[in-house]
Amino acid sequence: SVPFAGESKKALDLATRESLRLGHDFVGTEHILLGVLSLDDLPAVRALIGLGVTKEPAEELVGRAIDRVLRPGETT
Repeated sequence: SVPFAGESKKALDLATRESLRLGHDFVGTEHILLGVLSLDDLPAVRALIGLGVTKEPAEELVGRAIDRVLRPGETT
């Protein structure tokens, strides 16, 4: 196992919380993205925010993408 520390561990903890909050029973890259975007004090995250990548729209896109995977054939 890889030992995580500092902001990496915090991002993974936040990813787990995001997964649970969204009612998912897995943690995927989409949850990690949402967790990372919660760390808006990091320079890399501030750069993403400056490019228009923010948590709320990302969360909406993640939700729609997961719905398409879990419910193929349905339209929204």
